[in-house]
Amino acid sequence: MTGAVRTQKAGAYGSVQALEASLASLQSEVKAASQKAARSAVSLQQEQRAAAERLARVEKALHSLPETVGWAAAQGQAPSQEGGASLCSKISSAFARPPPVIDLPTYPLPPGKVSADAPFARFQLQPAVVAKSQRGDRKLSLYAYHSNDTVSQEILQSGSWELQLIEGVLNQLYRFAEEKGLAPKDVYFVDVGGNIGTFSLSVAAHGFSVLTFEAMFANAQTIRHSICANPGMEERVTLVNKGLGKEPGKCVIYSGANNRGNGFLRCGADAEKLHPGMQGVKRGELEIVRLDDYLQGRFPALTGRVGAMKIDVEGFEGLVTEGALEFFKQVRPPYVVSECHDKMMEIAQGGDPSAQKQYLAKMASLGYTVFDQSWKPISSPADYVCSDILTVFFSRNPEPNKS
Repeated sequence: MTGAVRTQKAGAYGSVQALEASLASLQSEVKAASQKAARSAVSLQQEQRAAAERLARVEKALHSLPETVGWAAAQGQAPSQEGGASLCSKISSAFARPPPVIDLPTYPLPPGKVSADAPFARFQLQPAVVAKSQRGDRKLSLYAYHSNDTVSQEILQSGSWELQLIEGVLNQLYRFAEEKGLAPKDVYFVDVGGNIGTFSLSVAAHGFSVLTFEAMFANAQTIRHSICANPGMEERVTLVNKGLGKEPGKCVIYSGANNRGNGFLRCGADAEKLHPGMQGVKRGELEIVRLDDYLQGRFPALTGRVGAMKIDVEGFEGLVTEGALEFFKQVRPPYVVSECHDKMMEIAQGGDPSAQKQYLAKMASLGYTVFDQSWKPISSPADYVCSDILTVFFSRNPEPNKS
């Protein structure tokens, strides 16, 4: 064998050894990568299980909340809360602190249960919402939908929503408190159609007590988390996750795909069908109660203490009023701000074209002067047409002198 041949064989052998070493190294890397991937998969599964357990605890807390905390306080009793634990302590047991972004189911689930196919919504914390009044400004933290909601997007971008209307309500509440000689905590604001809580929590940030009715479960969840993001607010806000109407019953709530927090109801035989021309996504079923029934026995505690009221329920305003006649006659809130739209009320009340006029006429018959959104008195409420989505105001007329 010549030296040249021996040299070629040695070089070839060395190349084979190098290739074998490279192959072994690659096999080792592949094995390590596979082991890492397996550990990551296990870790991911563990994280998913932990997240599901946290969510289950939150859901259990949300479904075991007392509705009457505010009323016990209003009647001079100690607030009674299930198991001795407050709403916020229950939620904080699931979250170490109010998270900046939370994802929660958008319809009710059984206590402690999480459905894999449940629709979820993402809520984002806006930490600097300003509630203005002539007596100063207050800042509060407010959860809002991360996307696909008109009110939320305005809040997340500008930090406010309907600031002038909120300021008007606050100024009225302060005047009422002074006239009655009451501390803010002893004055109530009734919010029918709370949405994500902009009005309710802005009023509560000024120290007033609030009774909020919000029919949509996802909106109510948002309000609950906002309450807990603001220390001390839990004591001032009573949240009721029910709809109000003329008669008790069951309805279906819908909202637009791009405006998910703005719910509207369909009830009765047509509950599962949308009105021609309307578009919406079914968000769930809910219970309707009459305000008079819900507050039965509580009128004495509220008389002379409700300084203002808001009604904004997408065409159901007249039906809410019909179910609250004793409330208006006995509690007599002096100031009411309401949405008004003839077509929305017509649809909500089974196609009755006179529904909106009947609503204004009914409020006038209950002793209120009706004002348009420019604060001009409406001389003939039964003939006035809210041809666009307007805000109307009702101011309680002075009681006649009985002496």
